[in-house]
Amino acid sequence: MNGQVIASNGVIMTLKIYKNYILFLFLGIIFNFQHLFAQASKPKVCITLDDINYLERPLYSGLKRDSIIRAVLRAKKVKAGLFFIGSYLEGPKGQSMLKEWDKEGHYIMNHTYSHLHYDEEGVSFGQYSKDLIKCDSVLKGCKNYKKIFRFPFLEEGNTIEKRAAMREFLQNHQYKPGYVSIPTTDWKISYELEKALIENPSTDLSKFKKLYLENIKECALYYNEVASKVTGRQVNHLILLHHNLLSALFLGDLIDQFKAMGWEITTPEVAFKDPIYNQYPHIFPSTGSLFLTLAKQEKKTESISKRPVLPENQVFDKDYLSKFGL
Repeated sequence: MNGQVIASNGVIMTLKIYKNYILFLFLGIIFNFQHLFAQASKPKVCITLDDINYLERPLYSGLKRDSIIRAVLRAKKVKAGLFFIGSYLEGPKGQSMLKEWDKEGHYIMNHTYSHLHYDEEGVSFGQYSKDLIKCDSVLKGCKNYKKIFRFPFLEEGNTIEKRAAMREFLQNHQYKPGYVSIPTTDWKISYELEKALIENPSTDLSKFKKLYLENIKECALYYNEVASKVTGRQVNHLILLHHNLLSALFLGDLIDQFKAMGWEITTPEVAFKDPIYNQYPHIFPSTGSLFLTLAKQEKKTESISKRPVLPENQVFDKDYLSKFGL
């Protein structure tokens, strides 16, 4: 068959068409490779919320605030990781709140029963570990309960011995650490907002929204750089947020902002599968962002952008707040 070839699929075609066919296949392979590479290098972040509660705050009742946060996540099709304090779940309100979160398929995780400071000298390993187990007894009936534990205040203990004892306890009880890769101080912004609303119910919310979104963007970009320098790759981030008024008002905007930045919102299931979250740093102390701790441990801080203040701590600075009219 002069000037004709048979393609791999058995179709007879002219040499010119065959060359175009091969070029088309080649370009398709390149496109798919580029798409896969872009997906692999795209930052991913999982929303985690600490301290789920129904405490009364300005604007909304506790249960109303809770239902708003759940509705936002539902509308955005986001599954979150939730760290519960067991003492907030006692009684019908707490049990109802827990059941709703579990029913909607979010990860249910342990944040102790009493939210103790493990760094305090008066808090012993024995007391702390019993508090964890007490919370476990409240949560373990949930369908989506996962044995992942996050230290309140991200404090792993004020001595190496206390930290070692707790780590051994967690491993013996098949708990994974509930690390944070992107810490924030949204709790501080929410506290200031609530205080302002108590003083003046007509407080301009837009200033707090702008502060919230801008500061968390700074936190995300900074800690993504830190994680990339430490690991040499894109990790699945775990951002620390809280179940507060700020989340009820602006969590949807934050999710939209991440997407506009080119980030993907991922699930707790995907994020916690990242093997980086299975290790325990040996440097002491080890608190805050896991990746900043690892950067210090591996002596890689010199390659990270220098900042006079960590981005999450800027909200304590009056000059920084003044930029937002606060």
